[in-house]
Amino acid sequence: MDRLRRLGFQELVQLDIARNDFIDTCNTLDDDEILALKHAWNRFIAKDIHAPCNIPRVSKSAMDGYAVIAKDTFNAQPGNPAVLNVVNNQPIGAPAIARFNQGECASIATGAIIPENATAVVKIENTKLVKSRKENTKKEVAIFLPVAPGANIIPEGEDFKKGDLCIAQGTRIIPRVTGVLATLGSSSVKVKRKPRISIIATGNELIPLTESEKPDEKDSRGLEHLPVENVINSNQHVIESIVEEIGGIVTNKAILPDNIEQIHETLDSFSTTSDMVICTGGTSIGKGDLIPVVMRENFNVLHHGIAMRPGSATLLGTANKTPILCLSGFPVAAEIGMIAFGMPAMRKMLGARVLDPRVKVPAFLSHAIPVKHFGRRYMRRVKLSWDSGTSMPIATPFPHQGSSVQRSMLESDGIVEIPENREGYERGETVTVLLHPW
Repeated sequence: MDRLRRLGFQELVQLDIARNDFIDTCNTLDDDEILALKHAWNRFIAKDIHAPCNIPRVSKSAMDGYAVIAKDTFNAQPGNPAVLNVVNNQPIGAPAIARFNQGECASIATGAIIPENATAVVKIENTKLVKSRKENTKKEVAIFLPVAPGANIIPEGEDFKKGDLCIAQGTRIIPRVTGVLATLGSSSVKVKRKPRISIIATGNELIPLTESEKPDEKDSRGLEHLPVENVINSNQHVIESIVEEIGGIVTNKAILPDNIEQIHETLDSFSTTSDMVICTGGTSIGKGDLIPVVMRENFNVLHHGIAMRPGSATLLGTANKTPILCLSGFPVAAEIGMIAFGMPAMRKMLGARVLDPRVKVPAFLSHAIPVKHFGRRYMRRVKLSWDSGTSMPIATPFPHQGSSVQRSMLESDGIVEIPENREGYERGETVTVLLHPW
């Protein structure tokens, strides 16, 4: 931390404070849109959805077998079965059959409506059709095990009662949500519109990734022939894919040289048409880092210098009342910055119920993780594995934790956060792994 202060950071703000302040600049979007269910995948529900009726609407059979009056089976046993007359058949997709009397039953299919006075279903495995003892035209079934009232019946309203909250506002539409919406008869759904995000990458060294309209294998070659002073603008692709994964849409993109006027003009323009602007590169305090200069002279800086690693040089601010997230040009720092700031901020815009949806997994640490500077939040990438002799997975820190080592994200499963008040973790300690959200 002293080194960063010598370089120009007067103080480093704690990560949680910086994140909360940045999230406070973001508002939940007021704009909703109605989409066909088949086009609503990955969108966020805009209002609570309640059950219009009981789900299921009628009681149904959970098994193939026979619908019975339960007390007719109470004395059944393998050596002395209960024998009932089979008087009807209840197929799936058909209205409920007429009532039957005590001593009678009806064959029934899985999912079929339970006849009005039936109180249980006997599984077909526990029965055997037998010849009638009275008339050859009648069918009888031997039941070898008793059933209690309600056995093998899916009761009306078991899933939802009429008026129940089925899906809360802010829920993301994933497959299991889609299934409930379809069951409720919702062929369309009201969702939050996608946040409009602009991306600005700065740096004289940056060049775009060449893409053709007809991709072929050659498009992935040729890096070795580029001048070594050039760097492909990979951060733009990472950030754009993250934006889309979270639920937003990228509406503007620009690669800019280290030029104050161009950066100012582009930031000013993008911030008037976007819900958030994300910058990458030029955020530190060197002579060529112009983002902080432009932000301080023309817009509003909330925080510059965060007590986290990687990502210490992150700048948070606003321009034309639009949140501005300025990330390091180092790929890992930029991606972790998107997890720490971009993800919760965008999810607030979308009205998400949880701003950080990452799964937490307890694990044993395979190696010690020391830290160099007390008072910063360290984000150590780890790989999870399982040893049959342990009760929890084992977290192995990636050997190279540099901000530019993209393999540390590619080959890891999650992040272990080392709090500001700790000097690291020892081998064998139990740690919490935050699994990567994408």
